Amino acid sequence: MTIGEINGVDIVTDIPAYLLISSNRDPIASIVHSTYPNILDCTSDISYFQDRAILAPKNSIVEHINECMLDLIAGE
Repeated sequence: MTIGEINGVDIVTDIPAYLLISSNRDPIASIVHSTYPNILDCTSDISYFQDRAILAPKNSIVEHINECMLDLIAGE
């Protein structure tokens, strides 16, 4: 799969198929669930979070990921 645009700002790159996460509805939620499976069972395990990360190319995407993560965790 190739992503990106040739517009002087974005970079086009090939992504190997084995790295792709399929999503039918919400791609951010699919990435979060793939990276942090069973997050509610592991919130007190520090190593669970130390061994995982989601990298995003833009701060606006980071904000969406953070919102998705916070929606998963109960509380204020």
